[in-house]
Amino acid sequence: MMFFSKRISHILMRYVIYYCRYCDCSVTDGSIVTERLNIMIKREREARNMIYFKAHGLYFFAGLVLLCLLMIRFVPCQVQAMTKRERTEAQILASETTTEKVVPDITPAEPAGSDLKILHTVTKLSGKRWIQSFAYDSNYYYYIQMINPYKGHLRLTRVRYTGIGSYTRQYMDLKRFGHGSNLDVSISGGQTWIWTGGDCRKNTDVSRSITAFKFRKGAKLVGHGPIRYWIPRGYTRGSANNVYPAISRTSKNLCVRFTRGSRQYFKFYKLYNGKYIRAGRPVKTVVRPGTNGDFQGFDIYEKTIYTIEGSPRKSFLRDYDKTRVFQPTIIRSFDYKSGHYTRQVIYGASKLSFREPEGIKIGAKRKKIMMYVSHTLEDQSANIYRVIK
Repeated sequence: MMFFSKRISHILMRYVIYYCRYCDCSVTDGSIVTERLNIMIKREREARNMIYFKAHGLYFFAGLVLLCLLMIRFVPCQVQAMTKRERTEAQILASETTTEKVVPDITPAEPAGSDLKILHTVTKLSGKRWIQSFAYDSNYYYYIQMINPYKGHLRLTRVRYTGIGSYTRQYMDLKRFGHGSNLDVSISGGQTWIWTGGDCRKNTDVSRSITAFKFRKGAKLVGHGPIRYWIPRGYTRGSANNVYPAISRTSKNLCVRFTRGSRQYFKFYKLYNGKYIRAGRPVKTVVRPGTNGDFQGFDIYEKTIYTIEGSPRKSFLRDYDKTRVFQPTIIRSFDYKSGHYTRQVIYGASKLSFREPEGIKIGAKRKKIMMYVSHTLEDQSANIYRVIK
Protein backbone atom coordinates (compact mmCIF):
# COMPACT_ATOMS: atom_id res chain seq x y z
CA MET A 1 0.00 0.00 0.00
CA MET A 2 2.82 2.33 0.91
CA PHE A 3 4.51 1.48 -2.39
CA PHE A 4 1.41 2.52 -4.36
CA SER A 5 1.00 5.75 -2.39
CA LYS A 6 4.66 6.72 -3.13
CA ARG A 7 4.16 5.86 -6.77
CA ILE A 8 1.01 7.97 -7.02
CA SER A 9 2.70 10.91 -5.27
CA HIS A 10 5.62 10.67 -7.64
CA ILE A 11 3.26 10.77 -10.65
CA LEU A 12 1.44 13.77 -9.21
CA MET A 13 4.79 15.54 -8.70
CA ARG A 14 5.63 14.96 -12.34
CA TYR A 15 2.31 16.50 -13.41
CA VAL A 16 2.97 19.49 -11.18
CA ILE A 17 6.45 19.83 -12.72
CA TYR A 18 5.10 19.76 -16.27
CA TYR A 19 2.44 22.30 -15.37
CA CYS A 20 4.95 24.61 -13.73
CA ARG A 21 7.43 24.21 -16.60
CA TYR A 22 4.96 25.43 -19.21
CA CYS A 23 3.33 28.05 -16.98
CA ASP A 24 6.67 29.44 -15.70
CA CYS A 25 5.47 29.26 -12.04
CA SER A 26 6.61 27.49 -8.84
CA VAL A 27 5.11 26.00 -5.64
CA THR A 28 5.53 28.12 -2.53
CA ASP A 29 3.79 26.46 0.43
CA GLY A 30 7.10 25.93 2.32
CA SER A 31 6.92 22.09 2.69
CA ILE A 32 9.73 19.67 2.04
CA VAL A 33 7.74 18.20 -0.81
CA THR A 34 7.29 21.53 -2.53
CA GLU A 35 10.99 22.29 -2.03
CA ARG A 36 11.80 19.09 -3.86
CA LEU A 37 9.22 20.05 -6.45
CA ASN A 38 10.89 23.42 -7.01
CA ILE A 39 14.32 21.76 -7.32
CA MET A 40 12.96 19.37 -9.92
CA ILE A 41 11.15 22.23 -11.69
CA LYS A 42 14.45 24.15 -11.82
CA ARG A 43 16.27 21.16 -13.29
CA GLU A 44 13.54 20.69 -15.87
CA ARG A 45 13.78 24.35 -16.91
CA GLU A 46 17.57 24.13 -17.19
CA ALA A 47 17.24 21.05 -19.34
CA ARG A 48 14.65 22.82 -21.51
CA ASN A 49 16.92 25.88 -21.91
CA MET A 50 19.89 23.69 -22.83
CA ILE A 51 17.85 22.03 -25.56
CA TYR A 52 16.72 25.50 -26.76
CA PHE A 53 20.27 26.86 -26.95
CA LYS A 54 21.58 23.74 -28.64
CA ALA A 55 18.84 23.94 -31.25
CA HIS A 56 19.41 27.63 -31.93
CA GLY A 57 23.19 27.13 -31.91
CA LEU A 58 22.71 24.48 -34.58
CA TYR A 59 20.60 26.89 -36.65
CA PHE A 60 23.25 29.62 -36.27
CA PHE A 61 26.03 27.24 -37.32
CA ALA A 62 24.02 26.07 -40.33
CA GLY A 63 23.39 29.70 -41.36
CA LEU A 64 27.10 30.52 -41.05
CA VAL A 65 28.03 27.55 -43.24
CA LEU A 66 25.46 28.64 -45.84
CA LEU A 67 26.88 32.19 -45.85
CA CYS A 68 30.41 30.84 -46.38
CA LEU A 69 29.21 28.71 -49.27
CA LEU A 70 27.58 31.74 -50.89
CA MET A 71 30.78 33.77 -50.49
CA ILE A 72 32.85 30.98 -52.02
CA ARG A 73 30.40 30.77 -54.90
CA PHE A 74 30.20 34.46 -55.84
CA VAL A 75 33.25 36.36 -54.52
CA PRO A 76 35.89 34.41 -56.51
CA CYS A 77 34.18 35.58 -59.72
CA GLN A 78 35.42 39.07 -58.99
CA VAL A 79 38.88 37.85 -58.02
CA GLN A 80 39.21 35.76 -61.18
CA ALA A 81 38.20 38.76 -63.26
CA MET A 82 41.38 40.55 -62.09
CA THR A 83 44.42 40.23 -64.29
CA LYS A 84 47.67 38.82 -62.98
CA ARG A 85 49.17 42.31 -62.98
CA GLU A 86 46.21 43.69 -60.97
CA ARG A 87 46.54 40.91 -58.40
CA THR A 88 50.25 41.64 -58.09
CA GLU A 89 49.53 45.36 -57.67
CA ALA A 90 46.92 44.59 -55.00
CA GLN A 91 49.42 42.39 -53.16
CA ILE A 92 52.03 45.15 -53.26
CA LEU A 93 49.51 47.69 -51.97
CA ALA A 94 48.47 45.42 -49.11
CA SER A 95 52.10 44.73 -48.23
CA GLU A 96 53.10 48.39 -48.32
CA THR A 97 50.10 49.49 -46.28
CA THR A 98 51.12 47.20 -43.43
CA THR A 99 54.93 47.26 -43.68
CA GLU A 100 55.90 50.56 -45.33
CA LYS A 101 59.20 51.89 -44.06
CA VAL A 102 60.02 55.53 -43.45
CA VAL A 103 61.99 56.68 -46.51
CA PRO A 104 63.49 60.17 -46.90
CA ASP A 105 61.99 61.96 -49.91
CA ILE A 106 65.26 63.42 -51.20
CA THR A 107 67.65 63.18 -54.14
CA PRO A 108 71.00 62.12 -52.62
CA ALA A 109 74.09 63.89 -53.95
CA GLU A 110 76.13 61.93 -56.49
CA PRO A 111 79.70 61.07 -55.47
CA ALA A 112 82.74 61.92 -57.57
CA GLY A 113 83.10 59.48 -60.44
CA SER A 114 79.37 58.77 -60.76
CA ASP A 115 77.98 58.14 -64.23
CA LEU A 116 75.04 60.48 -63.47
CA LYS A 117 74.70 64.21 -62.87
CA ILE A 118 71.60 65.57 -61.11
CA LEU A 119 69.63 68.04 -63.21
CA HIS A 120 66.40 68.29 -61.20
CA THR A 121 65.90 66.97 -57.67
CA VAL A 122 62.73 65.48 -56.15
CA THR A 123 59.68 66.73 -58.05
CA LYS A 124 56.22 66.01 -56.68
CA LEU A 125 53.57 65.75 -59.38
CA SER A 126 49.83 66.41 -59.15
CA GLY A 127 49.23 62.68 -58.77
CA LYS A 128 50.84 60.37 -56.22
CA ARG A 129 51.65 57.22 -58.15
CA TRP A 130 52.58 55.34 -61.33
CA ILE A 131 54.91 57.87 -62.99
CA GLN A 132 55.55 56.52 -66.48
CA SER A 133 57.54 58.91 -68.66
CA PHE A 134 58.66 62.49 -69.25
CA ALA A 135 59.55 64.98 -71.98
CA TYR A 136 60.71 68.58 -72.10
CA ASP A 137 60.87 71.66 -74.30
CA SER A 138 62.77 74.94 -73.79
CA ASN A 139 60.41 76.09 -71.00
CA TYR A 140 58.76 73.11 -69.32
CA TYR A 141 59.10 69.50 -68.30
CA TYR A 142 56.10 67.24 -68.89
CA TYR A 143 55.42 64.14 -66.78
CA ILE A 144 52.78 61.49 -67.42
CA GLN A 145 51.41 59.08 -64.83
CA MET A 146 48.55 56.64 -64.42
CA ILE A 147 45.65 57.80 -62.26
CA ASN A 148 43.40 54.76 -62.67
CA PRO A 149 45.69 51.85 -63.50
CA TYR A 150 44.78 49.40 -66.25
CA LYS A 151 41.87 51.58 -67.41
CA GLY A 152 43.96 54.00 -69.45
CA HIS A 153 43.30 57.10 -67.32
CA LEU A 154 46.39 59.33 -67.24
CA ARG A 155 47.41 62.68 -65.80
CA LEU A 156 49.86 65.02 -67.47
CA THR A 157 51.71 67.44 -65.19
CA ARG A 158 53.55 70.42 -66.64
CA VAL A 159 56.41 71.71 -64.47
CA ARG A 160 58.39 74.93 -64.73
CA TYR A 161 61.61 74.80 -62.71
CA THR A 162 62.57 78.07 -61.06
CA GLY A 163 65.65 76.84 -59.19
CA ILE A 164 67.06 73.79 -57.44
CA GLY A 165 64.12 72.11 -55.76
CA SER A 166 61.80 74.99 -56.72
CA TYR A 167 59.08 74.72 -59.34
CA THR A 168 55.47 75.41 -60.27
CA ARG A 169 53.10 72.88 -61.77
CA GLN A 170 49.82 72.54 -63.68
CA TYR A 171 48.01 69.48 -64.97
CA MET A 172 45.42 68.08 -67.39
CA ASP A 173 43.70 64.69 -67.55
CA LEU A 174 43.75 62.12 -70.34
CA LYS A 175 40.93 59.57 -70.11
CA ARG A 176 41.12 56.24 -71.96
CA PHE A 177 44.50 57.01 -73.51
CA GLY A 178 46.59 54.03 -72.38
CA HIS A 179 49.53 53.14 -70.17
CA GLY A 180 51.65 56.22 -70.83
CA SER A 181 54.74 54.15 -71.63
CA ASN A 182 56.32 56.92 -73.67
CA LEU A 183 55.90 60.69 -73.92
CA ASP A 184 57.47 63.21 -76.27
CA VAL A 185 57.02 66.68 -77.72
CA SER A 186 57.37 68.36 -81.11
CA ILE A 187 57.58 72.05 -81.97
CA SER A 188 55.38 73.46 -84.72
CA GLY A 189 55.20 77.20 -85.40
CA GLY A 190 56.72 77.91 -81.99
CA GLN A 191 54.04 75.86 -80.21
CA THR A 192 54.55 72.60 -78.31
CA TRP A 193 52.59 69.50 -79.28
CA ILE A 194 52.59 66.63 -76.79
CA TRP A 195 52.63 63.06 -78.14
CA THR A 196 51.72 59.74 -76.53
CA GLY A 197 49.52 56.67 -77.13
CA GLY A 198 45.73 56.90 -77.24
CA ASP A 199 42.41 55.18 -77.88
CA CYS A 200 42.64 52.26 -75.46
CA ARG A 201 39.54 50.11 -75.14
CA LYS A 202 37.35 50.24 -72.05
CA ASN A 203 38.97 48.65 -68.97
CA THR A 204 42.34 48.21 -70.68
CA ASP A 205 45.50 50.32 -70.91
CA VAL A 206 46.63 49.21 -74.40
CA SER A 207 46.98 52.19 -76.75
CA ARG A 208 45.76 51.61 -80.30
CA SER A 209 46.80 54.92 -81.86
CA ILE A 210 49.35 57.67 -81.45
CA THR A 211 48.00 61.13 -80.72
CA ALA A 212 49.12 64.73 -80.19
CA PHE A 213 47.59 67.71 -78.43
CA LYS A 214 48.48 71.04 -76.84
CA PHE A 215 48.66 71.48 -73.10
CA ARG A 216 45.59 73.17 -71.57
CA LYS A 217 45.55 73.73 -67.84
CA GLY A 218 42.79 71.75 -66.11
CA ALA A 219 41.44 70.33 -69.39
CA LYS A 220 40.29 66.75 -69.93
CA LEU A 221 40.67 64.82 -73.17
CA VAL A 222 38.92 61.52 -73.82
CA GLY A 223 40.49 58.90 -76.08
CA HIS A 224 42.80 61.11 -78.13
CA GLY A 225 43.81 64.64 -79.06
CA PRO A 226 43.10 66.59 -82.27
CA ILE A 227 45.92 64.77 -84.08
CA ARG A 228 45.66 60.98 -84.29
CA TYR A 229 47.20 58.20 -86.38
CA TRP A 230 46.53 54.48 -86.66
CA ILE A 231 49.79 52.65 -87.40
CA PRO A 232 49.63 49.70 -89.85
CA ARG A 233 51.30 46.55 -88.58
CA GLY A 234 53.01 45.89 -91.89
CA TYR A 235 53.41 42.13 -91.44
CA THR A 236 49.60 41.60 -91.58
CA ARG A 237 46.59 43.76 -92.33
CA GLY A 238 45.21 45.98 -89.61
CA SER A 239 46.61 48.44 -87.09
CA ALA A 240 49.21 47.76 -84.42
CA ASN A 241 48.40 47.80 -80.69
CA ASN A 242 50.37 49.13 -77.73
CA VAL A 243 51.89 51.86 -79.92
CA TYR A 244 53.92 54.80 -78.63
CA PRO A 245 55.75 57.64 -80.43
CA ALA A 246 59.17 59.28 -80.03
CA ILE A 247 60.19 62.52 -81.74
CA SER A 248 63.64 63.63 -82.82
CA ARG A 249 64.96 66.80 -81.15
CA THR A 250 64.63 68.63 -84.50
CA SER A 251 60.91 67.71 -84.75
CA LYS A 252 61.56 66.38 -88.25
CA ASN A 253 61.36 62.65 -87.57
CA LEU A 254 58.93 60.45 -85.66
CA CYS A 255 59.29 56.81 -84.65
CA VAL A 256 56.55 54.47 -83.46
CA ARG A 257 57.35 51.41 -81.32
CA PHE A 258 55.19 48.31 -80.84
CA THR A 259 55.89 44.67 -80.13
CA ARG A 260 55.03 41.30 -81.58
CA GLY A 261 55.98 38.25 -79.57
CA SER A 262 59.59 38.64 -78.43
CA ARG A 263 60.44 41.35 -80.99
CA GLN A 264 60.27 45.13 -81.06
CA TYR A 265 59.15 47.00 -84.18
CA PHE A 266 60.27 50.58 -84.82
CA LYS A 267 58.67 52.46 -87.72
CA PHE A 268 60.39 55.69 -88.76
CA TYR A 269 58.42 58.50 -90.43
CA LYS A 270 59.08 61.94 -91.79
CA LEU A 271 57.35 64.47 -89.53
CA TYR A 272 55.97 67.38 -91.56
CA ASN A 273 55.54 70.75 -89.86
CA GLY A 274 56.04 69.01 -86.52
CA LYS A 275 52.55 67.46 -86.71
CA TYR A 276 51.90 65.28 -89.76
CA ILE A 277 53.07 61.88 -90.97
CA ARG A 278 52.00 59.47 -93.69
CA ALA A 279 51.08 56.53 -91.49
CA GLY A 280 51.02 54.04 -94.36
CA ARG A 281 54.41 55.08 -95.74
CA PRO A 282 57.19 54.64 -93.16
CA VAL A 283 60.70 55.60 -94.20
CA LYS A 284 62.17 52.58 -92.41
CA THR A 285 60.97 49.65 -90.31
CA VAL A 286 63.50 48.24 -87.86
CA VAL A 287 62.98 44.93 -86.03
CA ARG A 288 64.97 44.31 -82.85
CA PRO A 289 65.00 41.62 -80.15
CA GLY A 290 62.89 42.40 -77.09
CA THR A 291 64.47 43.94 -74.00
CA ASN A 292 65.67 41.54 -71.33
CA GLY A 293 64.38 43.74 -68.50
CA ASP A 294 61.21 45.78 -68.08
CA PHE A 295 60.92 48.21 -71.00
CA GLN A 296 60.82 51.77 -69.63
CA GLY A 297 60.87 54.05 -72.68
CA PHE A 298 62.71 55.00 -75.86
CA ASP A 299 63.87 57.92 -78.00
CA ILE A 300 65.57 58.52 -81.35
CA TYR A 301 68.47 60.60 -82.62
CA GLU A 302 68.81 60.68 -86.40
CA LYS A 303 68.99 56.97 -87.32
CA THR A 304 69.73 55.69 -83.83
CA ILE A 305 67.21 54.10 -81.45
CA TYR A 306 67.77 54.42 -77.70
CA THR A 307 65.88 52.26 -75.18
CA ILE A 308 65.96 52.08 -71.39
CA GLU A 309 64.99 49.14 -69.20
CA GLY A 310 65.22 48.05 -65.57
CA SER A 311 63.38 47.36 -62.32
CA PRO A 312 63.18 49.12 -58.95
CA ARG A 313 66.04 48.58 -56.53
CA LYS A 314 66.58 45.20 -54.86
CA SER A 315 65.47 46.33 -51.40
CA PHE A 316 62.05 47.36 -52.71
CA LEU A 317 61.51 44.07 -54.52
CA ARG A 318 62.66 42.13 -51.48
CA ASP A 319 60.26 43.95 -49.14
CA TYR A 320 57.22 44.51 -51.37
CA ASP A 321 57.27 42.56 -54.64
CA LYS A 322 59.01 39.21 -54.52
CA THR A 323 57.28 38.15 -57.74
CA ARG A 324 59.70 40.31 -59.76
CA VAL A 325 63.40 39.72 -60.35
CA PHE A 326 65.83 42.62 -60.01
CA GLN A 327 67.05 43.98 -63.33
CA PRO A 328 69.78 46.63 -63.62
CA THR A 329 69.15 49.90 -65.44
CA ILE A 330 70.42 49.45 -69.00
CA ILE A 331 70.48 51.94 -71.87
CA ARG A 332 70.84 50.37 -75.32
CA SER A 333 71.40 52.07 -78.66
CA PHE A 334 71.20 50.76 -82.22
CA ASP A 335 72.06 52.65 -85.41
CA TYR A 336 70.02 51.02 -88.16
CA LYS A 337 72.24 52.44 -90.91
CA SER A 338 75.64 51.34 -89.61
CA GLY A 339 74.46 48.46 -87.40
CA HIS A 340 76.42 49.90 -84.46
CA TYR A 341 75.10 48.68 -81.10
CA THR A 342 75.91 49.78 -77.53
CA ARG A 343 74.88 48.61 -74.08
CA GLN A 344 75.41 50.76 -70.97
CA VAL A 345 74.61 49.78 -67.39
CA ILE A 346 73.81 52.75 -65.11
CA TYR A 347 75.33 52.58 -61.63
CA GLY A 348 74.59 56.11 -60.39
CA ALA A 349 71.78 57.16 -58.05
CA SER A 350 72.84 54.19 -55.93
CA LYS A 351 71.43 55.72 -52.74
CA LEU A 352 68.15 56.85 -54.27
CA SER A 353 65.06 55.21 -52.75
CA PHE A 354 62.88 53.03 -55.01
CA ARG A 355 65.11 53.88 -58.05
CA GLU A 356 62.99 52.71 -60.97
CA PRO A 357 63.98 54.07 -64.42
CA GLU A 358 61.08 55.66 -66.31
CA GLY A 359 61.96 57.33 -69.58
CA ILE A 360 64.92 58.54 -71.63
CA LYS A 361 65.45 61.56 -73.87
CA ILE A 362 68.30 62.30 -76.28
CA GLY A 363 69.26 65.96 -76.55
CA ALA A 364 71.79 67.89 -78.62
CA LYS A 365 75.06 66.06 -79.34
CA ARG A 366 73.44 62.80 -78.18
CA LYS A 367 73.18 64.02 -74.59
CA LYS A 368 71.26 61.35 -72.65
CA ILE A 369 68.68 62.53 -70.10
CA MET A 370 66.87 59.98 -67.94
CA MET A 371 64.39 59.87 -65.08
CA TYR A 372 64.43 57.80 -61.91
CA VAL A 373 61.26 57.47 -59.84
CA SER A 374 61.94 57.59 -56.10
CA HIS A 375 60.43 57.52 -52.59
CA THR A 376 57.65 54.91 -52.14
CA LEU A 377 55.13 53.03 -54.22
CA GLU A 378 52.22 55.14 -52.95
CA ASP A 379 53.98 58.53 -52.92
CA GLN A 380 56.36 58.78 -55.85
CA SER A 381 58.74 61.52 -56.92
CA ALA A 382 60.51 62.31 -60.20
CA ASN A 383 64.28 62.84 -60.39
CA ILE A 384 66.04 63.94 -63.61
CA TYR A 385 69.65 63.02 -64.39
CA ARG A 386 72.12 63.47 -67.21
CA VAL A 387 74.21 60.43 -68.15
CA ILE A 388 77.79 61.74 -68.28
CA LYS A 389 79.74 58.61 -69.16
